Amino acid sequence: MNVPEGADYDPRAPWNETENPELPVELEIVESVTRNVVILTDNYILESSKENEDGGVDYVPDFSNTDFKYEYLNKCDNLETALQNVIKLLVKLSIKATPVQKIQIQKAIESISGWTQENIDVYGKNC
Repeated sequence: MNVPEGADYDPRAPWNETENPELPVELEIVESVTRNVVILTDNYILESSKENEDGGVDYVPDFSNTDFKYEYLNKCDNLETALQNVIKLLVKLSIKATPVQKIQIQKAIESISGWTQENIDVYGKNC
């Protein structure tokens, strides 16, 4: 082989390169997720807006004093609760699972475990 003198033993030569072994590294992951939900609420004030063509009055809801975060937290599962429910279901399913399915279920549980809810922002749409 035609190589420069001494290159046979050069650790930087492509044929002498070695790959670093993988090492565990602990990371903190912050991900933002968004979803739209529809909730039913009676937490608003009806205000008259204008007279309609039938001579009656049309009313529009005023949500300016509505605490949508409170409404959401009391009527919907947040992401952390939803993940915990999925884990419980997967654990139940693993009881009758095949060995291969149990491994797959365990991997799924590991991928959705350990999340901590840091913040919830709730914005009313069309209000």
